[in-house]
Amino acid sequence: MTPLFSAKNILVSLGMFALINTAQASIYTNVAATFDLINHLGAPDSTSYGQHFIAPSDSLLQDFTFYASEGERGNVSLVIAQWDGQKAVGSELFRQSNIFYDTGSQSLGANNINLSLTSGDQYIAYLTTANQTSPMANVFMKGSNNSGGLSSGFSYLNSNGADPLSSTTAWSNYSVPNLMYTASFTTPVPEPETYALLGMGLIVLLASRRKTFTNA
Repeated sequence: MTPLFSAKNILVSLGMFALINTAQASIYTNVAATFDLINHLGAPDSTSYGQHFIAPSDSLLQDFTFYASEGERGNVSLVIAQWDGQKAVGSELFRQSNIFYDTGSQSLGANNINLSLTSGDQYIAYLTTANQTSPMANVFMKGSNNSGGLSSGFSYLNSNGADPLSSTTAWSNYSVPNLMYTASFTTPVPEPETYALLGMGLIVLLASRRKTFTNA
């Protein structure tokens, strides 16, 4: 009689477990969509432009990028925060400061964010000149009528340089429904200890089964 949990079965199970739990990358983008220009982001008053979105799954946000068309050079920050349906709330979850805009067509964002998001929760990724030394000014941002695959939309806040997270004012919408963006997410990968524990458990189970069949 062949044991139910043979060494071959264990190896196959481990292989399937590793395959199922391999990190999956998902990219959402509306870069190829027809766009309109949204102006003007930056000093003196149009402090923050953002794309709010619903997390598509329990995942890690890795990259988020927006696209400028033209404007005056200067610095800007990318911030990720929670979104309550009207405004950015709570403490910032991520910030990349001193992103330098050098006029003309340019991508503005951050890579390797590695921020854990909860499926179904609302967040906003936004560019802001709040608390920024030598902020960029009068920047035309590329927009889109396409959501890029996320449940999302464009909102902005004219806070005259103040940090939007310190404001209770609702953000405004615009005739162009989305900023042009690219965002990438990955699913979490189990720690090596997870595989080790699974392997040890299967080995113990195999030994138990062999003993049972030997005594039968």
